[in-house]
Parts: sequence; C-alpha cells; structure tokens
Amino acid sequence: MDRFLTERRFVAITFLLFASITLFTTLHHEPWGDETDVWVVGRDGGLSAIFEFTAYRGTPALWYVVVWPFAASGAPYFVQQILHLAIAWAAVLLFLRYAPFPRWARALFALSYFPAFEYSAVARPYALLMLLLFFVAHQWRTREDQPVRLAVAIALMANTTLYGLIIAAVLGAVLLVEWRRWTPILITLAGGLACVAQLWPRAGGQKVYTHATLETVWYTLAAAFFPEMRQADGLMFAIPILLIVVFAISRHVVPMMFLIGTLSFLMVVYVYVWMGGIRHAGIITLVVIAAVWMAKTYGPLRAEKLAMVGLSVAFAWSVYAASNAWVSERNRNFSDSRGAGMFLQKVDPDIQLVAPLPLSATAYLPDRRFWYASLGEYGTFTTWDARFAAARYLPMETSVSLAKARFSGQKWLLVSNSEIPSSLAREFRLLYRTKGENWVRYDEHYWIYEPLPAP
Repeated sequence: MDRFLTERRFVAITFLLFASITLFTTLHHEPWGDETDVWVVGRDGGLSAIFEFTAYRGTPALWYVVVWPFAASGAPYFVQQILHLAIAWAAVLLFLRYAPFPRWARALFALSYFPAFEYSAVARPYALLMLLLFFVAHQWRTREDQPVRLAVAIALMANTTLYGLIIAAVLGAVLLVEWRRWTPILITLAGGLACVAQLWPRAGGQKVYTHATLETVWYTLAAAFFPEMRQADGLMFAIPILLIVVFAISRHVVPMMFLIGTLSFLMVVYVYVWMGGIRHAGIITLVVIAAVWMAKTYGPLRAEKLAMVGLSVAFAWSVYAASNAWVSERNRNFSDSRGAGMFLQKVDPDIQLVAPLPLSATAYLPDRRFWYASLGEYGTFTTWDARFAAARYLPMETSVSLAKARFSGQKWLLVSNSEIPSSLAREFRLLYRTKGENWVRYDEHYWIYEPLPAP
C-alpha cells in the first residue's frame, strides 16, 4: 500500500509539473498557419469542406473532425489550444501511470521537448497520434482478451496523420502473426482504408518534390533523440542508443518487427516524399518508446538497465531543448498571428481587408472575410491545390494592382506576411508591423498597410 501511494504521489507531482509548464507555454503560444487552418476550415467550411481540404493537404481528417464541433459553435480559437493541450495531458498521464520505465525515465520524458512543447503547445495532430500510440502500447498486454478495443485504437491512429497510417499498417501486419479473429483484423483494415481514401491524390493537387539524400536520415535520428544539438554530435549519441534499444527488445520477435518495420517505412517517406522538420523526427521517439513498452509485455529485456539509461540520457537533453522553447515562447513570438489578429479586430468592419493569400490571423477574426488578391476571391481559407501553389508566386505589385482595380473608391487595407517592395512604398502608409523577430515562423511576420490617396 505504501509503495502504491508513493507511486501515485510521483505520478501526481510529475503530471502537475508537466501540466503547469505546458499550460503556461500554451498561453504564450501564437499559432501558425498549419494550426489555425484546422480551426478556420471547421468554423467557416463545415464537414464537407474539411474532407475536401484535407484531401489536398495530404493529411487525414480525424483531428479536424475532433476540432470541428467547437469551431462551428462559435467558440474562440483559444478553445482549440486547450482541447489539444488536454489530449497531450491525457497521453503523458497514461505514460506516467502505466509505461514500464523507471520513474526517472518517465519524469524526464514527460518534461522533454516533444511532449512538453512540440506536441502540446503547437496544436497539430501529433498529440492525438501520441495518445493513441501510447494507448495501443498499454493495451498490448490485453490484445488477446480485448482485441476489438485495440483494433479501434489502431484504426483511429491510422487517421491522425500519414505517419499514423504507417504505424497502424505495421501494427496490423504484426498482429496477423498473433490474431486469428476476423473482427479486429477487419476493423484495423477499415481504418487504414479510410485514411487511404482520404489521402488518394486528387486532380489538381500540389506536387511535392524532395531531393533524396541520406542527410535526411541523419537529421531525423539526431533530432529525434537530441533535438537542437548539433547534428554530428547528436548522431554520435543517437545511433548507439537506438542500437542498444534494438538489442534490448531483440528477444521478442513482434516488437522487433514493429520497430524495424515502422522506422524503415518512416525513413522512406522522410527521404522520398516529405520531411517536415523536428516535429516529424519526434515520431521516431514515440515509436521507440512504444516498441520498448510493447516488448516489456513479453518479459524482461536484454540489457534493460543500459537501454533505460541510454533513453534517459536522450530525454535529459531533450528537457534542456524544451526549456529553451519555453523561454522563447515567453519572450518572443512563435508567429505573429495573435498580435495581427488583435489589431485587425479593431478595424472598422466597413473597411475591406485584402491579402495576397490566406493568413493565420484569420483565426482571430470570426466575422471578417478577406479578399485574396492572388486568387481573385473572398474567403477565410482555400484548398491547397495546384492553383493555390501557383498563386504563392504572384508578385506583390500584381496583387496590389488587382486590389486597386477591385476596390477603386472604397476603403481597404493590405495585410501581408511580407513587406511591400520599395516600388510601392510611396503608395501606402504602414499601420502595423510585427514587433521583434519570430523565433520559429519567420514567414509569419505581419505588415498592415493603408493605401494613400492618389496625388
């Protein structure tokens, strides 16, 4: 009983510390376009627009659907941040309570970069992926007794992101080794097929080109285990730790199949399709944790203490990286969506707002529409299709010329993520600009201009 109370106290204290830090960080976080798009599409477009939007964006719609009822109800954008934070809290609480790791390893992971910043303060689908993956790892022990519950979790995970689909597909494949029941297999398969249907290329979609290189592999491994460390140094530590983990779980075939299979497919996608930076590297961290968690359900690991020490060293460094992010969020802008949105809320509603393309500040303007000069249409969001991709390269001079023709004799403001060129400087008066430098989204500074009367 005393031991249980001590464990319970550890979980409570660690979770409260994690929750306090992430709440503070979230309150200071200014969202960027990939976060606010989810809210704006749900608020202004509805379910049909969500599934059209996500098809062109290359991501399944589960996170959008979770957010949609709150956005459609007229709630402020802040609700999405709190909802996302609650999901991250649930994932970390599940890990602290049930993961078969030493206390110090659990505490360090909870406060590390990915759960304590990237997958908590930044409202993307990865918190939902983390929660479902940890739930699957936790339920692995009861996979024979409660296969349907496990299958539903895997099917949902397949619809979080493309990477969730890969993880779910590998899990489904390895479960074929153990399951002999059609119902859970069909549920898992249905989840995967639903995601594939959403991601199937549409006519007019954007084409993503990447330069295949092993450098992507090295960056991913270094960033997954040692975020923000110099790549060469991080890689020097990351590879031995990964090899130790592989050796530790090698006694058990299924976790080994899961880890090696998932990492292989993820790396193929990162190298040949898309690698979006540190947030995608963190998925490697989650997969490694899940593989160890699953392996422990089969019995002791090889060199278990060494594996836990290696992972804890990586988590400890990651806490340092997280602390840098917490300080940066407190002192600087992640983007400037909130500041620009607050300014635009005070603008006379009769004044037309013009922007070259959709902006993240729209999340703070529930009753305003923009006229998108490069697209020649009104709205608050747009489909990420080939037309949108081409419009991104329209010169500012052309956008301004189109706006002048469209709103001749009317009051309008130009809202942009870039400063107008010097050739247009005499035609506008600057009303607002981002103060200081954003520490992450350098492409989301804001300039708001008022056109001057013609001489």
